[in-house]
Amino acid sequence: MAKISNEYPLSIPPDALSLSILKRAPLKPDARLLSTRTPSFRNPALFTPFVCSNKAHIQALNLLEISSDRPLGMYTLKTVRHPTSDIPSPLLVLITESNSHYFGKCAEGTQRSLNEKGIKPSRMKNFFMTGVLDWNAIGGLPGLLLTLGDSGKANLTINYGSKILNYIVATWRGFVYRQGVDISINAMNDGDVLVEKYFLVKQVHTFPNQASHLNTHTSPPLDTHNSTLTKVIAKMFPKEGLAGAISDPSSNIPYINTDLPEAANTTHASNYILQFHQTRGKFSVERATELNIPRGPLYAKLARGESIEVDGKVILPDQVLLSPRKFQRVLVLDVPSSAYLESTMQNPAWQAPINAESDDKVGLVYHFLGEDVDLVGNEAYFRFLSLFGENCQHIISHPRYCPNTLNFKTAALSLLKLRSLQKDFFQLPLHQNVPERELSQLGAKARALHAHQDVVVSPEGFTIDSTQVHRNETNWSDLYDSTVTPLGISVHDKAAVIDEARLDSDTGDVTDVKNEVQIITLGTGSALPSRTRNVISTLVRIPQPVSLPVTRDQLVYKSMLLDAGEHTLGSLIRNYGDDLPNYLAELQLIYLSHLHADHHLGIMSIIKRWFLACPEGFLYLVCPWSYEKFVKEWSYLEPAVDFQRIKYISCQDFFDMGGPSQRRSAEFVSIPFESLLDHTLKNLDTHIPLPNVTAIGELYQAFGLASIAMCKAIHCKWAYSITLHFKDPDFKLSYSGDTRPNIHFAKVGRGSDLLLHEATLEDALIEDALSKKHSTIAEAIYTAHLMQVKKLVLTHFSQRYPELPDLTATEKSFAYLRGYLNDPEFAANPKPIRRNNPRNIFSFDLGTLSPSLEGMDYLYAFDNMFIKYGRIHEQKAVADKLPLAFADEEEEIDGEGSFGEKPAEGNSRQKKMTKQEKQEKKLQKQREKTETMRRERQEKEWVKKRKVN
Repeated sequence: MAKISNEYPLSIPPDALSLSILKRAPLKPDARLLSTRTPSFRNPALFTPFVCSNKAHIQALNLLEISSDRPLGMYTLKTVRHPTSDIPSPLLVLITESNSHYFGKCAEGTQRSLNEKGIKPSRMKNFFMTGVLDWNAIGGLPGLLLTLGDSGKANLTINYGSKILNYIVATWRGFVYRQGVDISINAMNDGDVLVEKYFLVKQVHTFPNQASHLNTHTSPPLDTHNSTLTKVIAKMFPKEGLAGAISDPSSNIPYINTDLPEAANTTHASNYILQFHQTRGKFSVERATELNIPRGPLYAKLARGESIEVDGKVILPDQVLLSPRKFQRVLVLDVPSSAYLESTMQNPAWQAPINAESDDKVGLVYHFLGEDVDLVGNEAYFRFLSLFGENCQHIISHPRYCPNTLNFKTAALSLLKLRSLQKDFFQLPLHQNVPERELSQLGAKARALHAHQDVVVSPEGFTIDSTQVHRNETNWSDLYDSTVTPLGISVHDKAAVIDEARLDSDTGDVTDVKNEVQIITLGTGSALPSRTRNVISTLVRIPQPVSLPVTRDQLVYKSMLLDAGEHTLGSLIRNYGDDLPNYLAELQLIYLSHLHADHHLGIMSIIKRWFLACPEGFLYLVCPWSYEKFVKEWSYLEPAVDFQRIKYISCQDFFDMGGPSQRRSAEFVSIPFESLLDHTLKNLDTHIPLPNVTAIGELYQAFGLASIAMCKAIHCKWAYSITLHFKDPDFKLSYSGDTRPNIHFAKVGRGSDLLLHEATLEDALIEDALSKKHSTIAEAIYTAHLMQVKKLVLTHFSQRYPELPDLTATEKSFAYLRGYLNDPEFAANPKPIRRNNPRNIFSFDLGTLSPSLEGMDYLYAFDNMFIKYGRIHEQKAVADKLPLAFADEEEEIDGEGSFGEKPAEGNSRQKKMTKQEKQEKKLQKQREKTETMRRERQEKEWVKKRKVN
């Protein structure tokens, strides 16, 4: 702890902590003013400094946690992440007072990176997008905007050097919608300056090679329609709604059912100059004494910048304050490729202060360099660095100079524990703790960017704190000793558990090809990514016809993705590394069950990488009809990708069951973009297109399919469940997507070899399941029995519980849900609730089937789990150990502290509770919540009836 003495003045903003200190140690009337430096990252010039001189105050101030090994700074620049194989773009965050401001790219995985680092996105005020925007740069923004809206975050400004950002956000209109959120798009021209409370930010454009300023502008249609695009974005984020309210956009409104005009992406890169406002100079006691100013409140007024009067004479603050303290500037340079080097190195803007408040020097430069920007022997770039002077510090972001460390160590730790139980079901993610190259040739003032790297900013300069960078490293042996060994659960020896060999290296004999079907659950969470679970994505690999005997390494696979949430590609990269192109070459089909963002924000990255791996052939995309519109509009922005090689098939093209409830719904006809300004436009035309029989036939042939059957899911508009029947091997696979239990799906998938079913919520949360149109665990199991499936994989779990839910109380849950859903009071529920449960799944008799998991091979899925069809039953053997592996997560949730904190001292009994006691206690709480919600609903209905009568 750094001690605060009488000689070192201190100014602290009157937050809750300092006010509580003042109450315990009241100020004396003759208290003497102490300094203008602050232990937090705040600007003292904009706060009222409090005064103190008595020992009680000094002792109280010493209670503040001020690290003795780091200077008292005013702001902090934190590195959220450095470039890695799964998230190849860096990200910084500037902390000021109660807000945070981000510089870099919002790639897929950004939201989860913030969770991992414990950074609250709700503090986000500005996002300054750097470089050139493509999906790799901005794919994490839609999910982040939805999460900010869910949290009730009121406002956010996204800054970028082009109006193309309006077009980009407008392409998301079919799946991004939040009420009461103020999202501002600030398109900055070259040289524009954004003024914030504590700093200024200047936009600087750089260009590829010698491209002219005019050539890098967007196409004229975009400029013409920009005002209309702004109105579309306003419809996506209506300010008049309730902040935090969650709902889907209506599918029959004009702004969704239009085609955006073609627009060319900008080629110039966005860079930023960051300049902090100067702060008032230190208070000079000597000058005040010379002016005969009495100690006390008058000192405080002058320090705040207020004039005072002494003996009839007006004294200005400048008379007692030393010269204003200025900050050196910070540059954030983004060089997307070597084509931008010349423009970057020759731009004179870097050396020019934004205004007179700045020091005349640049003190810190962040270099975000593209992969093909080679620093080895690049004398021109070395000379460019030297222009900033020998005292300027440079932080380099480059894939070769930054180590490929793990971004999500919490998930990796969970995976290590699971691997200790089933080493053949999990493989350790690929990573390197050291970079490919070192930066020693650039001198002592240049260093590589690292996550957990902080830069403390003050008028005295920049202090780089790398003491926490070691947290990026992963040592499987040490982690095993510290986390797995104390649990005493491992069924394999340590060497086998920490072996980084790939699972596909198995060369054993194949006895039944069907048993070699692989299911890789890349993500198993719902709604939003968490530290332990990513959002939903499942890769299914189907072995191709072969004559036995063969070994496993001789099998040839074709594969499909069932939904692909954000960062799906990142998971594939960590699992397959350099072999990823071979696995992408197997990919025949991407299936999207519905348009909720957590199910498809990873598809665009997969498509882009697939084109790199497969220069020929077609990729089939079975999806809700309106998703094709989004892909088409995005294709204008990335012309290098041949989107013509995607073959779209609407989910409704497979409706061949008959029956009124499964008929194809009418789709809306797109209106001209210019018609959006017509406020009288209310009703849209509809049509029922013919199925794409040709594409369906080609898909069947390419993937060896006998049939695909589809039905509407009970979830949202344009949501579906699917059953695929393969010829050889004879294998029937059903996937629920998001849905309430659905008897139509049970009929479509009857007799499936494998059912992948969502199990979002535990059974006592049936009210939540009804309102959000999801299934509980028991409902998914009951559906599996109705379908008479051979094997069941449960997935898509709520992020509210990272631990293993109770799978043993199935019969109790069946009875509880049957009674609840058959209750006459439930039948009298308001219409929306009834509509979410159109036919009670428990009203269908199982006959002689046992309503439990006994006799059925089932598996509870975890992220990055490699499951072979023939080995699904093996999880039962370690079922008793799984809860022990997650006991620490249970304590974190059951304890009084928030996730990641230790339970309160008085909560020791919870640590001694058995798993059964914990589950029973949780179940009881959930039942109480359900009963409370039911009573509240009855009361509302009673009040409503009285008003009618």
